Amino acid sequence: MAVVQLLSGAQSSPLSRLVGDYLIHCRARGLSPKTDIAYRSALESVLLPWCAQQGIERVEEFDSRTVDRLSSDLLTRISSRGTPLSRDSVHTYLRGVRQFLTWAQREGETVAAKPQLPKPPKHHKDVLSAEEINTLEAGVPSERDKLIIRILGDCGLREGELVRLRVGDVLRPDNRGQLHVRGKEIESGECLYCLAFSVALNDTSTADRKAVSPTAFF
Repeated sequence: MAVVQLLSGAQSSPLSRLVGDYLIHCRARGLSPKTDIAYRSALESVLLPWCAQQGIERVEEFDSRTVDRLSSDLLTRISSRGTPLSRDSVHTYLRGVRQFLTWAQREGETVAAKPQLPKPPKHHKDVLSAEEINTLEAGVPSERDKLIIRILGDCGLREGELVRLRVGDVLRPDNRGQLHVRGKEIESGECLYCLAFSVALNDTSTADRKAVSPTAFF
């Protein structure tokens, strides 16, 4: 019951209404559902309940001491699993808060301070070397599979991005291999290039690419 009352109080404050306006603004920009969920979680599940506990109802109440308390509380908060929140999670939450405060400032609101972002830990990623990718490519008999390995290796596409490729997504400006990757254009407006893409594409037969669907690339 206490949680319900806390969230209900947060929803009726000027700050919560400003958060609602910001989330509408984010959806109007056409952000991906994943990004929308991340912003909503940072603001509605973290910021607003914390502000309600602190008695903060307006964005102009965010001074340097307030944002430092927010950062400190998150860094020492215990998750539902009984362990402290990871620095990655805290970084994600505070980044969402910073972006909200930046937007509010552009809209004419008084914003005295923004939270500092904790430096996230470095994660070692075990990835294939260029030599290992070449060995893997050489070990498959199908030119189609060779092209899949080459695109994944050179462009770094995810599996979902690979299978969504269509014949019309393959562009050839100046004889370079260029892929229009669905979803990437929302974030950067750019396509991905593969250094060996043109060569591999020329070696892959049209029959191989259209074996599954006349429009699907793979």
